[in-house]
Amino acid sequence: MSRISQLEEMIEHERRILNGAILEGKDFEAYYEQSKKLDELIEKYYQVVLGGQ
Repeated sequence: MSRISQLEEMIEHERRILNGAILEGKDFEAYYEQSKKLDELIEKYYQVVLGGQ
């Protein structure tokens, strides 16, 4: 599996977790932590896609 595919799967997984937290009515801090993880993965994804790594 390529690095890009791995990152795509990780991003999708984190999105599902964030969506679940929102649907369950978790507190703001839970949203914030999940969105930070998602942002970091998206940043890594674009670094790999654009050849920065």
